[in-house]
Amino acid sequence: MRQQNTPQSKPGSLGNRLRQFRKKRDLSLLEASQMTGVATSTLSKIENNKMSPTFDVVTRIMSGLKISPAYLFTDTRTITDDHTPTVDRRDNPVSLSIPGAEYEILCADNGSKEMFTTIITLETTEHNELIGHAGEEFLLVLSGTLEVSFKDKPPIQLSKDECLYFNSRTPHSFRAASDTPARFLAVSNKSAFDDARDSDNNPISAMHKLRDLILK
Repeated sequence: MRQQNTPQSKPGSLGNRLRQFRKKRDLSLLEASQMTGVATSTLSKIENNKMSPTFDVVTRIMSGLKISPAYLFTDTRTITDDHTPTVDRRDNPVSLSIPGAEYEILCADNGSKEMFTTIITLETTEHNELIGHAGEEFLLVLSGTLEVSFKDKPPIQLSKDECLYFNSRTPHSFRAASDTPARFLAVSNKSAFDDARDSDNNPISAMHKLRDLILK
């Protein structure tokens, strides 16, 4: 699994962008800490490229300071809100990782979209807690084998080029069904999820935290 690293010397690093954003809004570290729930010492280390934030810290920063993933993780993107067609060339992806899963957020610079689209690389072979939420989902496996479990239903295994569409209210979970990571496209709509648990290491919970931050 490729980890989210923060190079100490890169001018456009996450830490530098966070510091620029905070200063542009004339916020002190203490004020940013109060808005995000992240300790001032942690924010300072991130801004000075002395640590790479966890998924939980990243989502708290994005939510508390109202920063889009596109701004925080890339150098050249411009957020659009005027329904202009959005092209994503994949040469500057927005990506986030949690233990066992990595997310590539597609067309992250479109601020008016009604769908959340991401490519997930899933390494974990263990099922997490079943989670249900409002909305609908579409999955298309790009490589590997993905197993999707549903409450009170037999699990479904999907191989490359196979897809699945389902009502997200049915509690569900994902896992890689072999030693090879499962890489798949996941598309969900804007409906806010109802009863998803707040678990940062659950791929489904993490995916929908990202969705809500982007589609808010």
